[in-house]
Amino acid sequence: MGAHIEAQSSSEVMQIRSRELQMENTKKLEEIIPVVDSINEVNFQNIENQTNEIKDLIIDNIDNQANLDDILDGINNLAKNITEVKKANTRLNNSVKDLANQVSDIKDQMGDNNG
Repeated sequence: MGAHIEAQSSSEVMQIRSRELQMENTKKLEEIIPVVDSINEVNFQNIENQTNEIKDLIIDNIDNQANLDDILDGINNLAKNITEVKKANTRLNNSVKDLANQVSDIKDQMGDNNG
C-alpha cells in the first residue's frame, strides 16, 4: 500500500486518510451507541438517593462510634472496682469468721457457767 500512496497526489492521500478516519470514527460511534442506550436506562435519581443514604449511614456510624479511650477507661475502672470488691469480700469473710469464733467462745463460756 505504501507504493500505491506514493504514486498519488498529496490531496488524494489526504482524502483517503480522511475517509479512513471517518470510517474508524463511525465504527467507534456504532460501538458506543449500545453503551449510551444502556446509560439512558440507568435510574440516576435512584442511585443518587441510595448513595446519599449510604453516605448518611456512614456519617451516623462515625458520629455514634464508641470512643475506644472511654471504653478502655471503663474497663480499667471496672478492674479496679472488682479488686476493691474482692478486698471487701475478704474483709467481710474474715469478720464473719471472727464473729463465729466469738459466738463459739461465748457458747463455751455459757456452757461452762451452766455446768
